[in-house]
Amino acid sequence: MRKICFLVLVTVCVGMVYGQNEDNPTDPVAQNKLGIKYSNEKNYTEAVKWFRKSAEQGYAFGQCNLGSMYLNGHGVTKDYTEAVKWFRKAAEQGNAESQYNLGFMYYNGYGVTKNYNEVIKWYRKSAEQGDVKSQCGLGLMYVNGHGVTKDYTEAVKWFRKAAEQGNAEAQCGLGFMYQNGYGVTKDYTEAVKWYRKAAEQGDAVSQYNLGLMYYNGYGVTQSKERAIEWFKKAARQGDQVAINDLKKMGITSY
Repeated sequence: MRKICFLVLVTVCVGMVYGQNEDNPTDPVAQNKLGIKYSNEKNYTEAVKWFRKSAEQGYAFGQCNLGSMYLNGHGVTKDYTEAVKWFRKAAEQGNAESQYNLGFMYYNGYGVTKNYNEVIKWYRKSAEQGDVKSQCGLGLMYVNGHGVTKDYTEAVKWFRKAAEQGNAEAQCGLGFMYQNGYGVTKDYTEAVKWYRKAAEQGDAVSQYNLGLMYYNGYGVTQSKERAIEWFKKAARQGDQVAINDLKKMGITSY
C-alpha cells in the first residue's frame, strides 16, 4: 500500500493577538507575535528569544513555537527532548497544534520512546478540536491498526472530516478508501472526485492515482493522454512510481 496520508509538523503556531501591543515586552501574546515576525524574517535567534519569553509565561502558542524551534534547530541546537517538553506544556493546556505535534513526536520516537497509544491519545484530542493534520493522522492510524484495532470505517470518518476542510492528504486518503472499498462501498466516481481535489492542490500521490484512474477508465472515460498528463505532474515532483510507469511507456521527459 502506498502512503496515503503524510504527517507534517506545524512550524509556527500563530495564536490570537486581540489588538495587543506587539512592542510590549511583558505581554506573552505580543512576545509570541514578535517571535513569529522574526521567524518569518529567518532571524531565528531573536525568534527564540521572544518565543521563550512568551512560553515561560505559560502562553500555549509561545510554548508550541519554542518547541518547533527546538525540533528544527532554528536559533538553538536541535533538541527533540526540549521540543517534547514545550509541546507537552502547550498540549496539556489544550493547544490543538501542540497536541498534534506531541503525537507526531511519539509516532516517530523523537525525544520520547515510540508509542502508538500516546499518538492516538494526542491525535484524538487535537482531531476533536478540528485540527486537519490530526484528523488525517488518526485516519491513517485506523487504516494501519497502529495503537487501535484496524477499522476502515473509522479511518474513512476521520479522512472525510479533514478532506472536507480541504486537506489534500486526507482527500487522497479518502479517494484511496473509495477506490478500494475500504470502510465504504467501492465507488470509482467518488475516488476520482477526491483524488482530483487533492491532485489540483499539487499532491503528487493523488496526481499519480488520478492518472491511474484515467489509464484504466475507472470512474472516468478511459484516456491514456490524460493519464500521462497526470503521471507527468507527479513525476515532476519526484514521485518514483509515476517516473517508473512513464519509463515503461518510453517517456523520460516530464
